Amino acid sequence: MAIKWYEENGVKMCQITAHVRSKIDPTIRKQPKRRFDVIADKMTEEKALREEKLLEREAERQVFEAETLGFSWMRLLDFYEKEVDKRIKQGSWSQRPPCFQDSMSSLRRFTEGWTELRAGEIAPAEVTRLLHKLESEEKAGSTLVRFLGDLKKVFDLAIMHEIKGVSRNPTIGVSI
Repeated sequence: MAIKWYEENGVKMCQITAHVRSKIDPTIRKQPKRRFDVIADKMTEEKALREEKLLEREAERQVFEAETLGFSWMRLLDFYEKEVDKRIKQGSWSQRPPCFQDSMSSLRRFTEGWTELRAGEIAPAEVTRLLHKLESEEKAGSTLVRFLGDLKKVFDLAIMHEIKGVSRNPTIGVSI
């Protein structure tokens, strides 16, 4: 949290910033800022402190909303990779390491546009859009089927481990 007083083009300004990071998921961080014209907004030190508290509450609300959506897509992929690596070493996973690495490579490459999404925001429509995009890039049908199966495994594992925000597998009902 910070209150910064400065002058811009001869006008006295005040910038208020709040910083809130999630205690559950450190990748969730909100930093809202607001700028005020000191004279036009009749900004005083006391009013700036009130605005700072309001901004901090707003940031906390945004962090809470992001937490309810669960892991980010990239964090979910990392979780999946670590969990499957453990199972491969135990001999309880059906894929061999080279095949699994190919799957992870495809998942990361094809879902680059999902990096900003939370796992709970990914819906069947998102999966369908992605498959249509891959079809338009002339990916082979077998590649799409394998990719959809890999995507299904990621969400099934998330549901099995009760990852917050993932209550339904968005690949269900999606066809190629």
